[in-house]
Formats: sequence, structure tokens, C-alpha cells
Amino acid sequence: MVRFGNKETDEIDPDIFVIPVPIHQHESGIVMGLPPDYDDGEGLVPALRRSLFSSGKDVQFQRRIRSLDLLCKLHEARVLDKGTLKQVCTAVRKGKPVSATLKERVEDALNDDDDDADDDD
Repeated sequence: MVRFGNKETDEIDPDIFVIPVPIHQHESGIVMGLPPDYDDGEGLVPALRRSLFSSGKDVQFQRRIRSLDLLCKLHEARVLDKGTLKQVCTAVRKGKPVSATLKERVEDALNDDDDDADDDD
């Protein structure tokens, strides 16, 4: 099950890259997938959050922020490079959908990570 907005669903909208993450409620009312004190070490997440909270585009970002959460986790695990993370941050900040190419990179990174997990069996 994936949490999407206020409901849980098995169906994922292909236009919005949503991943299951812990849900935290920010005082602005925006649901975030990472704890407020999360730091990616690059200052990207705090800067992005500041721009989101002052942007007035809450509904759009409430959906899109979850892809950023995943990207930050992948970056932290050294699975995804900083350049890709910055590209996605920029897209999210400007209210644009994450491109198919970037989604593919993330999915490839996830698949590679899953392959590593299978090796432990």
C-alpha cells in the first residue's frame, strides 16, 4: 500500500512518482515524507522546503515531495549522484513534473539496489 494524500491505495498515478515513506505533518499543513530535522548534507532539502512552504503551491508539492524524499535517501546511500538529485530538486521547486529520464535513473538505482539485496540470499 502507498499513502497518497489522505488515502492509501495500491494504484500509483504514473504521472506522479509516489513512494511509501514515513509521513510527517508540517505546521504549514504540507505532508512530508521525511522528518523535519532530515539533512542531506548538501543543504538541498532545507532550501527546497523553504521554497515550497513560501510558494503557495501546496497541493502540487504535497504530491511531488515524496519523489524527493526517495531521491534524498538514494543520494544518502550513495546510489544516486548529486547532479541527478539537484535536477529533481529544481524540477520540484519550480512545480514541474520529474522527467521520465530522471524517473528511469531512480528506478534503475532502485533495481540495482534490489539486485544487491537478492545476492544476500
